[in-house]
Amino acid sequence: MADYRQIESALIHGGLFGDPLTGAVNTPIYQTSTYQQPELGTHPKWEYSRTGNPTHAALEALIAELEGGGAGFAFVSGMAAITTVLQLFQSGDKVLISSNVYGGTYRVLDKVFKPFGLNYGMSIPPTLRRWTKLSRRMSPRSWWRARPIR
Repeated sequence: MADYRQIESALIHGGLFGDPLTGAVNTPIYQTSTYQQPELGTHPKWEYSRTGNPTHAALEALIAELEGGGAGFAFVSGMAAITTVLQLFQSGDKVLISSNVYGGTYRVLDKVFKPFGLNYGMSIPPTLRRWTKLSRRMSPRSWWRARPIR
């Protein structure tokens, strides 16, 4: 990470510096959905904003810089992030979720990942006592909860 004296400076100027096309100091917000492709089958760096754009790349670079990581990841939706993380698991792995997780999280686990062998248990109600009991019984590789448990 560059040597910023204050976190506010890092948040504003970190990541990718400026816009070489316009000379803007900060990366502009690109609101376009599609980018020109020179010919069919040729994929330039940017083709469609859902798969990436200069603003998205600057955010990911900033996340990596702030966290001291090799890469940062930003998603266009919460479900895209959740699905990506769930794809890191293997058949036979177990995930423990609280009963108050986002409904889409439950549905993607139950309808998409369960048939591939990703097992889950649900803490109902999501109390610390129940959570601890299920964790000991299941030995999950991951815990998913919507908010702090009591």
